[in-house]
Amino acid sequence: DAFIPRWLEHLETRAHDGHIKMTTIDDYRSHVRNYLLPAFTDVQIRNFHKSHIQNLIDGVKAERSPKTVANISGTISSFCKWLVDQEILLHDPSAGVVLPVPEDVDNLESNTPMGLRGQIMIAVAATTGMRIGEIRALSWDCVDLDRGEIRINKDADRHQTIGKPKTRQARRIVPIN
Repeated sequence: DAFIPRWLEHLETRAHDGHIKMTTIDDYRSHVRNYLLPAFTDVQIRNFHKSHIQNLIDGVKAERSPKTVANISGTISSFCKWLVDQEILLHDPSAGVVLPVPEDVDNLESNTPMGLRGQIMIAVAATTGMRIGEIRALSWDCVDLDRGEIRINKDADRHQTIGKPKTRQARRIVPIN
């Protein structure tokens, strides 16, 4: 079946409407080509289960960083949610997939050659779940220390171009302690 190409076409339409960035779709295409298609070639869509996804994640985590594994999982999750929205599947098989736990933040910071700025970015990412582009675009007007929150309303791409967040759902308020 041609479900993956239909899903990618759907995403491209959403990109033209400003709901998702083309760089995200490029990442999804890479994940499809390098991980999903090789792992799921023999799986019929109606027999697609959480165990298939978990097996892929478990296999990839030995070779890739937790961030990369989480990105691959996000691609799978997006595809599965689309399958449910299209009523191709009744339930999202990606729900409940266990991802690897990142290294201890203190250990990661001490081994980072990026200097203080890089260490701060790592700490913010690890403690808030913010994307690196959201952290790059962070400015003091988005931080409310009195309320203990960060308002995410922009991000920066690989080229440091400030723009809107990846999706409407990415506009959010993140608690900080």
